[in-house]
Amino acid sequence: MLDKLGNRSKDVIWFIAESQDPNHTFGLVNKIETEVKSFYNKRKEAGEDATGRPMVGVGYSGGFVPLLEAIHRMNIPTASVVGAGAAIADIREVRETLEILGNALEYVQRNAFEPVSDLLQKFFGLIPVIGDFTASMIDVFFDKLSLIMVPGAMLTDAAWKALEQTVRLTLEATGVQAKMRDWQNIGPANVNSPDATLLNVYGDMDVLKTLNISGYRDRIGSFTGDKLINIEVVSLKDVATGKVMGLADHYIYFGKTRDYDEIEDPVLRASQREYDELVNDFMTKLILASSDSEKLQLFISQSVSDHKLQDMGNGKYKLFPTGY
Repeated sequence: MLDKLGNRSKDVIWFIAESQDPNHTFGLVNKIETEVKSFYNKRKEAGEDATGRPMVGVGYSGGFVPLLEAIHRMNIPTASVVGAGAAIADIREVRETLEILGNALEYVQRNAFEPVSDLLQKFFGLIPVIGDFTASMIDVFFDKLSLIMVPGAMLTDAAWKALEQTVRLTLEATGVQAKMRDWQNIGPANVNSPDATLLNVYGDMDVLKTLNISGYRDRIGSFTGDKLINIEVVSLKDVATGKVMGLADHYIYFGKTRDYDEIEDPVLRASQREYDELVNDFMTKLILASSDSEKLQLFISQSVSDHKLQDMGNGKYKLFPTGY
């Protein structure tokens, strides 16, 4: 599934929308089921009946809900489910608007600021029923951007927050947020493993988080309380300048999802690669630890002690890949 995602927000949103379509969902679920059956057959050939072994399910982006559907349909014993940049909102009705906003967000993330004003005006101008209120918010954003950015400059925390605010208000003004629905039909009862834990991992600059398709939730289906753990990956910023040196976007969770050739600055390219490798390492260890509840709690506790994870309370943690 990773090879289907290019470094384009539109591609990601298109993939999620297609994966949520009943016809496409059926195909994705079948693919997952085929892979699970293949694993069971290989273990059977090795003399093991693995059908009773609790599994760790990992769902990336739009593959999250189809994964849970496959677990439910096959009645797979589940120790935990890890969602990485997982789409946990139904976006089919508002895909077009989200693609426009996603492209605008990604354009700013890519730090190509000459002619950012004209291009973003075009993006936002395409949004249905944009209205005077949203247009005025875009003007406010450009005013803020002009104060904190120069052409070719790095993305700063202030610039990102200004754009986040613009996107949030645009979503509210166009009624998009009201049309997006969190999935309510997923949870321990549906995956047939009442003791399963769901780990919801997302980057603080993941385009899906900014659009509220992913991000912190206090409930996902019937996963809640101590059965739901939220982990927000924090972008790496230069303390002196506030510039982002490691972007916690949609391509941090696993290898082979980022095209490093697109990062022209060799210093930034090296910094992003190093940052991604740290996140990849954490994800690998998290997945391995998730096979057992005691192992998982021990791993989380150790990560807190090592100043990698910061406990924010209410089942939410922040991950600082380089430590804090």
